[in-house]
Amino acid sequence: MEKLSPLSQLDAILNIFIESPAIQFNSIAEKLKKDKISIGKTELEECLNKLQDDKYIKLCADTESNLGDMYRITFEGRLFIEEERGYIERNKILNQRKIWEDAIVEAGPKNADSLNRLTKLLVLVGGLVVLWDFLKYAHEHSWFYRFFHWMHLYK
Repeated sequence: MEKLSPLSQLDAILNIFIESPAIQFNSIAEKLKKDKISIGKTELEECLNKLQDDKYIKLCADTESNLGDMYRITFEGRLFIEEERGYIERNKILNQRKIWEDAIVEAGPKNADSLNRLTKLLVLVGGLVVLWDFLKYAHEHSWFYRFFHWMHLYK
């Protein structure tokens, strides 16, 4: 029999609920044995408690028959299986998100320095353009420019 990690155990139990939305404790253990998955009774109880705490399954008391209490998958449990594909996939997504966040935090100061340098360069170029236009305006409207321009017209 195959020994699984805790996340894999949770996923294996959730997969049983895909096949049977309502199932008893003993039937869960039998299906796991049938699938050659080794989960002890204590571990199975812990996994079922974890799934109940996460609100993916609920325990329903069976008053009609003497078969024992039934576990049922909840709407949140079905969404979790369909959207996030179980605990292992969610763990992979969370790990990838953490890597991306760390990369963004690490790249932040580098990007800020580059942005500051670019801003300073643009301010310098803008200042030179304004200075050039001011000098050009001053030159065109000075008496010296008008005088020499007038002299060259009447040569």
